[in-house]
Amino acid sequence: MKDLRFVTLNLTTLLGIFMGVAAMGLIVFFDAFGIAVLLIVGSAIIDRYDGRVARRYNLESLLGEKLDLTNDFVTFGVAPMVLLAQGFFQSGILLAGAMTIYLLAGVYRLRRFHQSGTKTITTGVPITPIGAWLAFTLWIAGMFVAPGVATDLALFGFILLLSLLMATPFQVKKI
Repeated sequence: MKDLRFVTLNLTTLLGIFMGVAAMGLIVFFDAFGIAVLLIVGSAIIDRYDGRVARRYNLESLLGEKLDLTNDFVTFGVAPMVLLAQGFFQSGILLAGAMTIYLLAGVYRLRRFHQSGTKTITTGVPITPIGAWLAFTLWIAGMFVAPGVATDLALFGFILLLSLLMATPFQVKKI
């Protein structure tokens, strides 16, 4: 019976990864920002509870941890950057800089958390809410904000702030 629960939890995490990959496909091939953002936010909700269930019922596994790490990077690291690359920046240099800083901060945050050995205290803001918030913000900005130099600078500053929040050394109790 425990094996079935392990499989179910891992399939739930794989569903989150699928949602992130599907969001990227919808953005690139169909320009379907709204649906893509819903998939990213939906994956954040799944990600919030699969680890909690695993810890509560003593169902943690190395495979589950690696799948969770993959889900976090793909869905909340790469997918928001695919959203960003679809026409938000007029300046290629600012776009490349924003993407690089965000992804490096995300990788740093994920590695630091998974090497910390503690699951009750987290250092910096997790990539999951940051990525979901960024995707939602980009969706709203795409509807109401005109492109231009001021928009490029504002988005760059916003992404820099989110990146710093992930890489910051402050610690909080995980909820």
